Amino acid sequence: MSFEASTSLAEQIADYIGQQIITGQLKDHERIQEQKFAKQLEVSRGSVREALLILEARHLIDIIPRRGAVVSALTIQHVENFYEVVIVLYVLLAQKVATIWKDDDLKPFMEMAREMRELVANKDQKEFFSMTFKFGQKANPLVKNTYLEEILVNLAPVALRTRHVADTVNQYSMEESLEFNNNIIDGVRDRNMDVIKKVVVDYYTKQRDLVIAAIRESEASAVEVS
Repeated sequence: MSFEASTSLAEQIADYIGQQIITGQLKDHERIQEQKFAKQLEVSRGSVREALLILEARHLIDIIPRRGAVVSALTIQHVENFYEVVIVLYVLLAQKVATIWKDDDLKPFMEMAREMRELVANKDQKEFFSMTFKFGQKANPLVKNTYLEEILVNLAPVALRTRHVADTVNQYSMEESLEFNNNIIDGVRDRNMDVIKKVVVDYYTKQRDLVIAAIRESEASAVEVS
């Protein structure tokens, strides 16, 4: 496998392993074997260790003394804790943009919303799904809060993972996500803090409930099989 020079080797390895965790190829509590990935990717074990530290910061793995790295368990408690935090952060991010935007600052968001409408029309779920996360990232340069940006960047893989879990029970709704983005743009443009908070809380609370339902269904299926 070849890697790009634009980002560090460790980050690219972390993205590769992280994608397997996000999509469920690597399961809860599964051990991440350094030697296996080093051989598979033709990199040093040192580079894999650096990647594991990145994955730990992204909350996808736990590094346990004398046991090594294992995939973090996505339990109902973890999901509740995650959404409790991420809802507050997304409200903060959107309300901050609403406070400071000027002139043409919102044009990139409106352009993305237009592109997303085309993706919905073409039923391109994969690209649409990717763009929903880029949508929020565009707010970071406006807010210019490095602490908030770092937290959201590290939480993004967990958001992708929970979204993937929810899709195992409820098909991802592009139309609903597009409506959410449009409502956020409207709230930010009107500088309406109450609307922003309601839109974010309602959308991500529903998403949280879908993820929890998926976990419960998976746990029930596991019990039946055993």
